[in-house]
Parts: sequence; structure tokens; C-alpha cells
Amino acid sequence: MEIIDYTYRKPKWLEPLDPTKIDTAVVHHTGNNNSIKINTDYHIDSNAWSWLGYSYYIFLGVIYKVRGMEYKDAGVRGHNDHTVNIAVQGNYNKDYISKQDMKALEWLIRYLKKENPNIKYVKGHNEFNSTNCPGQNINVKEIEERTSKELIDYDTIIQDNELLNTQNNYLVTEIQRLDRIIRKDREKYDELKKIYKEKVEELQNLRVNNHI
Repeated sequence: MEIIDYTYRKPKWLEPLDPTKIDTAVVHHTGNNNSIKINTDYHIDSNAWSWLGYSYYIFLGVIYKVRGMEYKDAGVRGHNDHTVNIAVQGNYNKDYISKQDMKALEWLIRYLKKENPNIKYVKGHNEFNSTNCPGQNINVKEIEERTSKELIDYDTIIQDNELLNTQNNYLVTEIQRLDRIIRKDREKYDELKKIYKEKVEELQNLRVNNHI
């Protein structure tokens, strides 16, 4: 997945944040279906904040880097010095998060944990402040459990499996081809038996080592 730098109404100065102090990723919803730009305008013009208050913002599976882990945000009152705050656009007290946004959210949390091993916890905004954010229809405990497992590059695994399956299919086809030749022409047996044996061993090793 790709993380896009967000630049709309970006201030000239933000308060730096020490990434080594960050220990928690906090999940938010915006509580509305307004666009990221409208939410930015609201945070600046109505809340009198310097910028959009989150570290990252997700909508339609797209991940926007707002303040990132380099700058303090306004996500969790009293805890912005040790949290990275992720907002998913929508009101998840009445709606349900889409599969693409959930995938982006979990991918981002895994990515942040990989980039910053100090991040040990995943919490909802309502675990810090008196609020219904991120909404009753987002199960943060499940997200924490899924993202606390060993970090895996799923895209790479899928690609590797496709390559393994291709290699497996190639070896099966090649062995069958050699077998047909040997059966029809015994004179070619001595010439091909070594190659045949090597292909069979290669196929066996491929399947054992990769649990095919």
C-alpha cells in the first residue's frame, strides 16, 4: 500500500514529537462523512488548531500522512506526546467500516509498528477521553489482536506463493513430459534418467520446504 503526503493548508510550523516516546496507536473515526479537506477546515477554523489534528487519515482505502510520527497532533487530549493517531472517515456509531478501510487501517498499524518498535499498544480514542470515538461498530480489541501477530508482508507472500505454484506446475509438467518420452523410447532412458531424477527431487524439495 501507499501512504500519500497530505499538504492541504499545511502550516509552516508544527510542534516536533519524539518518536521514541510513542508507545500507542490510537484509532479514531471522524464522526462524519465530510471530506478530509472539510474536516481540516473545521479543525483549523472552528477548533483553532494549527492543522488537521490526526497523524494519519484513511478514506476509501487511501492512507494520508498528515502529521505522521514526527509532529505532535491533537488526537487524544493529554496523551499526544506518546500516541500516533489514525482517523478513519465516517461515523461508526451507525455505519460499518468498509473492508478496504479496515485493510488500510490494519496495514498502517503493522507498518507503524515495524517502523517504530516502541509501539506496543492499539487503543480506541474512548480509552483515553470521554468520547464515543471511534464508534461502537469498530472493534479495536480485534484490531489490536490481529496487528499484534508477527508482522507479515502479505503481498510478498501472495507473490511468492504464485511463483511457487508456477514452479510446482512447471516441474510436474516437465516430469510428465520426460516420463512420456522414456516410456515411448527406451533408448532415451539412459540419456534422460538423470534429468528425470533431478526434476523429481527438485519437485519433492519444493513441496517439503514450502508445504505445497
